Amino acid sequence: MSKYYICLNKEKDIALYYLKTLHRKRIYRQSYPLEPYIFKGKDINRGLELFKYKNIKNAQNLCDDINSKQSIIFEPVEIKE
Repeated sequence: MSKYYICLNKEKDIALYYLKTLHRKRIYRQSYPLEPYIFKGKDINRGLELFKYKNIKNAQNLCDDINSKQSIIFEPVEIKE
């Protein structure tokens, strides 16, 4: 079992994701854990991948970047997979 750090807003249970096909070019905020969201017969959350880091400093950098641009506050949280 490996441990990772993610950016999570604990109040709303929202984490940061990216779309696999676009790699890490665009950041999405979705519920954590990610659940299917069916729109017009398709699961639009299917291609999302959680931003995960082995180093808390890298996760903190992403959280800080997002926090500087919006009002929802994210913080690094350890998870195990």
